[in-house]
Amino acid sequence: MKYKIKAISWVLLLVLLGTMMASCAPAATPTEAPAAATEEPMATEAPAAATEEPMATEAPAATKLPVVGISTGSSGTSWRNIMIDALETVGKEYKDAGKIADYKLVNNVTNGDATEQANILRDFISQGVDIILVNPNSPDALNGVIKEAQDAGILVVSYDATVTAPDVLNVTLDHYAWNKKNVEFIAETLQKGNVIQIYGLDGHPANNDRIRATDDVLKNYPDIKMIANTSGYWDQTKAKEVATQIIGSGQEIDGVITQDGMAYGVLSAFLDAGKLPKVMFGDPGTAFFKEWKKLRDEGADFKACTQPNPPGIGGTAFRMALQVYNGKQWKPDVLKDNTYYYQVSMFITDENFDVGWELLKDKPDDYLLSEIMPEDKVAELFTDGTSSAEAPAEEPAAMAPPMVGISTGSSGTSWRNIMIDALETVGKEYKDAGKIADYKLVNNVTNGDATEQANILRDFISQGVDIILVNPNSPDALNGVIKEAQDAGILVVSYDATVTAPDVLNVTLDHYAWNKKNVEFIAETLQKGNVIQIYGLDGHPANNDRIRATDDVLKNYPDIKMIANTSGYWDQTKAKEVATQIIGSGQEIDGVITQDGMAYGVLSAFLDAGKLPKVMFGDPGTAFFKEWKKLRDEGADFKACTQPNPPGIGGTAFRMALQVYNGKQWKPDVLKDNTYYYQVSMFITDENFDVGWELLKDKPDDYLLSEIMPEDKVAELFQ
Repeated sequence: MKYKIKAISWVLLLVLLGTMMASCAPAATPTEAPAAATEEPMATEAPAAATEEPMATEAPAATKLPVVGISTGSSGTSWRNIMIDALETVGKEYKDAGKIADYKLVNNVTNGDATEQANILRDFISQGVDIILVNPNSPDALNGVIKEAQDAGILVVSYDATVTAPDVLNVTLDHYAWNKKNVEFIAETLQKGNVIQIYGLDGHPANNDRIRATDDVLKNYPDIKMIANTSGYWDQTKAKEVATQIIGSGQEIDGVITQDGMAYGVLSAFLDAGKLPKVMFGDPGTAFFKEWKKLRDEGADFKACTQPNPPGIGGTAFRMALQVYNGKQWKPDVLKDNTYYYQVSMFITDENFDVGWELLKDKPDDYLLSEIMPEDKVAELFTDGTSSAEAPAEEPAAMAPPMVGISTGSSGTSWRNIMIDALETVGKEYKDAGKIADYKLVNNVTNGDATEQANILRDFISQGVDIILVNPNSPDALNGVIKEAQDAGILVVSYDATVTAPDVLNVTLDHYAWNKKNVEFIAETLQKGNVIQIYGLDGHPANNDRIRATDDVLKNYPDIKMIANTSGYWDQTKAKEVATQIIGSGQEIDGVITQDGMAYGVLSAFLDAGKLPKVMFGDPGTAFFKEWKKLRDEGADFKACTQPNPPGIGGTAFRMALQVYNGKQWKPDVLKDNTYYYQVSMFITDENFDVGWELLKDKPDDYLLSEIMPEDKVAELFQ
């Protein structure tokens, strides 16, 4: 595919670069990046003026395979055991792959002893290790031995907690912010009363930060009194022992502030005494959740909150350490004061208990929510190019800001209106920032008409646009005009659905897999009976894939009969009309297979007729959820499932299109057959209804769950 070149010729620049070779680049040190990485060809061809980058002709000498020494600081608890498993997992992976020479993991004999830990680090130094990973038992007591290690040329990485020594990479949670959120929930729930705090290891940096958070929060709640404050050693058994002693004092205890790895022990002490606090922090693990669920089922006056503190952070730090050792450089703004703060996005209370329960219910009792950041995600935090000292002296001229033509294919429905808003949002953002010259958005007059849409694209071609974004009304009817656009040097991106034309970037859901999940839920719930299908626009690629999914699933359920199958035009009003006609036929309807943007209309038709299906797909939006909640509260014989189909996919495609236009190349394996499949992780049924309700209950009735992928997340998909 040829694109318009709005930049100066590369010929002279390439000739000059051809005469320049680095004589012999020095070996990379842990603080230097290696020479510029080569780039792989991109599935969707980039504009010619940005297809090549100057590349060093000689790579730096390879860094020798490192030996890694690991000090855990403490061991023997569930959390620590999982942490050690994570470190061993990554160590074995790297050793087997030839990425490290070897690793040695040493636990303290005396948990939490900083003096013993310093001696372990000195042993590593004498053994000639290249990297030290340390979970520090003190923020500053190890500074001397860390300096000795650094003077010996050893890279030191502190994980799970921070040290104050300079030039150490710290990989940790923000433990202050983590516990502040927990204590704020407890204090806000109580408002007044007596609380106890059972904290971790005295002097440990993470514990210090957490205690400081408790103190800062409780300053704002003068009616909450701390009546006991002691260590539970991050150990369930010891935490239970100290909790039992406190409970035995006879004082009223309204709230418990504790930490992960102790909360189950503390709760067990209360249960053994036949008592309960009103609210507490809970372990993000199976044992605690089982007791929590029992109390919820019994209607106990008990609330809890929890959030993970992933033990896998040790494995994540291992991955980051190897990147740094091999000379990779952090992207700007990833570190704060030499620290990488691992992000925890999940905060669980009684309101969204089912989210955690689904993750834990089939796990062993000592399981805690954890993860190790995958290798590719760690790599995305680092730059691939040369360091500033090695960068070529001259850059190619930048591409001129492009003109963008946008064809929506259809408009006028809630989903389409949100999609159009997303496109306008990104278009305005880019225009204001000078990243594009302008954009023009054109809706079809006749929704779903591919012939009219082809004429809109031809108008864009004649207007000299540089990028066309199209939500196609047919998978193949636009292929001719797409070829005309490509021959004119225009980048064509199809969003929300795919086209069969070659060399087009498609950005979409996997609509087949999306609807297959919906129909499987409905069919598995019913097993037998009559269903109706009210689908989207006839001939639209996304609708075609969804209908194919319905057909494939129902082949496996011979006792389910499809008694009506018609279009609702992705429109609530029209979907309600056709549903009303089908209901009026008098046939028994057990299930409804429909799609987003129509389900509320279909349900309204049933409610108007004083009837209900047993199960249906529902809109991921406020209006449907309000009716669903009423039916749940009434105890109706009604089930539903839903998952988002983000209308913001148009804005996401806009971001990707600009990256491709500007010559960026996709990372390997991001695209499949020239298609980027947007991931939807949320699937809502009656089992986890509250997850969706929390997101929607305060939104207007026409609101649908949506998102536009942020600019930085899009950029991470490219080399």
